[in-house]
Amino acid sequence: MRQAAIALSATPPLGPLSDEAAIVLGDLLPRIFALYTMAQEREVHTANVPAAFAVASAAVEEEDDDDGLF
Repeated sequence: MRQAAIALSATPPLGPLSDEAAIVLGDLLPRIFALYTMAQEREVHTANVPAAFAVASAAVEEEDDDDGLF
């Protein structure tokens, strides 16, 4: 991930997205968001995704037995 971040930070910003890219990202980014298992991951995603692709809300499953892993 660090290498990807370095490569992306060295890349010049893109211009406006094409309509096709906006459609693909509009479908893909919410799917990625749904895969996160920790609230902090969702916060990082939300902070780095353009507002046009923000997920309005996320359904978070809560277990009655929070200590099930320990």
